[in-house]
Amino acid sequence: MNKKQFSSFLILLCTLINTACRKDNIPNEEAPISPITGSRAEFTLDSIYLYAKQIYLWSDALPAYNQFNPRSYTSESTDIANFKKELFDISQLKLSPLTGNPYEASMYTGIAKYSSITTKATGSGTQSLASLDGQGNDYGFAMSSVNDEVWISYVDPGSAAWTSGLERGCKVLTINGITASAALIGPAMNAAQVSLSVQKPDGELINLNPAPAGYTSIPVLASKTITLGSSKIGYIAYNSFSALSNSQEVLNKSFAEFTASAITDLIIDLRYNPGGYVQTAQYFANLIAPSSLNGKVMYSEHYNELMQSAKARILKNQPYLDENNKSVIYEGRMATMADVDYSVAGNTYMFSKKGGLETVKNIHFIVSSQTGSASELLINSLKPYFNVTVTGTKTYGKPVGFFGITIDRYTVYLSSFLLQNAAGTADYFDGISVDIAAEDDITHDFGDPEEASLKNVLNYIRTGIKTAAQANDNNAQPALILNKKQFPGVIEHRYKLKKQD
Repeated sequence: MNKKQFSSFLILLCTLINTACRKDNIPNEEAPISPITGSRAEFTLDSIYLYAKQIYLWSDALPAYNQFNPRSYTSESTDIANFKKELFDISQLKLSPLTGNPYEASMYTGIAKYSSITTKATGSGTQSLASLDGQGNDYGFAMSSVNDEVWISYVDPGSAAWTSGLERGCKVLTINGITASAALIGPAMNAAQVSLSVQKPDGELINLNPAPAGYTSIPVLASKTITLGSSKIGYIAYNSFSALSNSQEVLNKSFAEFTASAITDLIIDLRYNPGGYVQTAQYFANLIAPSSLNGKVMYSEHYNELMQSAKARILKNQPYLDENNKSVIYEGRMATMADVDYSVAGNTYMFSKKGGLETVKNIHFIVSSQTGSASELLINSLKPYFNVTVTGTKTYGKPVGFFGITIDRYTVYLSSFLLQNAAGTADYFDGISVDIAAEDDITHDFGDPEEASLKNVLNYIRTGIKTAAQANDNNAQPALILNKKQFPGVIEHRYKLKKQD
């Protein structure tokens, strides 16, 4: 950024701060006073606070500007570290009356459970995870360990690893010529290339020398119909709620097969699915729901009172883009995010049947601590209407969502809305508890009837007997896939503008 551009940035940000700090913008409390001069980093610190004061779901917990003092965050080694520290402190202010802990308390020191800040441009690195538009540029697989034995726990469909025949359930014998162990996984997956000796489930030995490469992935890891006595059971392992353009075709294909088989039970494996687009979760639910649910509430998004009353004027500084990332003319000018309808009525979504499946009576979810946000939204939205069972270990717990806020070179994700189902339920901040205990059996592939989680679900369908979930099954955090990054959570991008006068 040259001096002229930086001067323009400061003028714009000063305008933003002056506008955001007027008393009529933040009613019922003393308006914060923020300087109109300062450095680039100081203005960014101010902006993070000022946006949180208006659009954060728990903005009522934030003190006044002078009391919070955003510009005091200078002790970290870099600007981004200071910004993250400020955002973390904001996230810890609101306490849950049920637990007495912050809603955004997490198991990681200094990291909020939901809110985050990132630079606009980030590299994909070598870790295994395709983006939400299905584009990957990495190894395309993940490894995990059990009793210090290393196994392939995940492979991205479409990656070179996938086409080479690598699959979940392969045992890794050596990594770079050394007997495989948990300690070798991280360094190997962050290197430019790795050498593996692998034993496939059928006993075949293969040697691989994969390197990170670009590929287009699909989110369906496995899909099949299982016959159990006279019952037809659908099974689908779904990895992420990627953009609908990336998910729709493969979901339609799977559900067309389920329709042809007239399945009555559907098993949805979300154990590695950390979320994604709300629009895709809604489409998934509409593929499951019968036509009789058309017009009934699926879920609703609840913003803070300031946003619902259209007084979050700081959003005038964020341009509104439609679903095709195009600007929109509104009342003779370019629309901004302040023109969006944030009311509950304007953000309540109804069922609208997709596809031809009408026979599902029971839904069985397989989950883990990595199951979060849009995955939990799908589970919670279907609970009022179906017999739902949950198998595995307690989910992550993320009944909130957000949209990205651009502040200088950064994108800030502030938890902005609460997700409620038709019964008004949104109380899974600590995760959705399981009905049936099961481990994540990485020694078997997705859809294998002998895989522990699926085996327990099939046993329940066959006998009606649940493998009881013990307290530790609902509280313990199972080992994460060591080299699999996570999506930021529930992403909303279908905002509707308020009706024009």
